[in-house]
Amino acid sequence: MPFVVTLLILFIFLFGAYRLVQIMGRLRNGKLQINRQRGLLLSACTVLAYLALAFATALVCAGYAYLVWGLFQPKFPLNHLIPIFVTIFAYPGIFFGAEWIFYYGFTSDQAMH
Repeated sequence: MPFVVTLLILFIFLFGAYRLVQIMGRLRNGKLQINRQRGLLLSACTVLAYLALAFATALVCAGYAYLVWGLFQPKFPLNHLIPIFVTIFAYPGIFFGAEWIFYYGFTSDQAMH
């Protein structure tokens, strides 16, 4: 069971990193725009959700790197693992929350015509 949870979290992490790159590329190409018709608050939340997802992705990446580095240390304190695991297990919630905001906060090129 822990193996399945680990694979699921890793899959969500990789999909989150992919979505960050995809959103930025579609925004740059003009195929995706922030939906300004729903108000300034939703636009601000959309930008903050993107930044939160980017920050959480960077934290999980750093956590994985620190975890791998710690495996090769002779005396690695186990209490350093608690914040890493909290960050890793909180990532799916951050990802799905950001995706929910993206659903309402972005409008695609097809919806504009």
